[in-house]
Amino acid sequence: WVLFDQHIDSQAAIENDSTDEIGATVAASVVDKYTRGFLPVGYAAHGSRSLLALPDRSTYHREQILRHIAVSKPVGDISILDTISGFERELGQNTSFIVITAADDGSWVDALGGLSRRGVRVSTVLINSASYGGESNDKSLDHLVTSGVPTYPLKRGDPISIALRNPLARFNESPSYKTT
Repeated sequence: WVLFDQHIDSQAAIENDSTDEIGATVAASVVDKYTRGFLPVGYAAHGSRSLLALPDRSTYHREQILRHIAVSKPVGDISILDTISGFERELGQNTSFIVITAADDGSWVDALGGLSRRGVRVSTVLINSASYGGESNDKSLDHLVTSGVPTYPLKRGDPISIALRNPLARFNESPSYKTT
């Protein structure tokens, strides 16, 4: 499963460079990688358009998700926690769940930690909001890591392929994530 957070409060931008654009690139890359590997992929996002697509491996399914990513704008009003809560029953043991967000710290992190303890393979791509001119979401990073959720920090200007190589481990901090 891939969850792309398009809640309006999770967005930041410097001119045309935004957390939504980098998030869309990451989401499309992840969906493309796994569907091309003939693995069933589910997808959820709530922006200007909502999509909850149950896992499938067909080319049509892949194209439907990629079209959604291309046209949906980051103006959603459904929170990341509500999205997780809305379909967490779909997430069983040994299911992979990738969350792409620039959200501030909150109970959504605890929800991911709970899923992880249930046997869901949770990981997060956390986009550094401050590097895009928004408020710092460093507390999200710290909370995710201490909750045991593998987290890939991604700040403005980072090459995606390098940022997504190795997640942060518990009690390990990435000096490249901080913007100060």
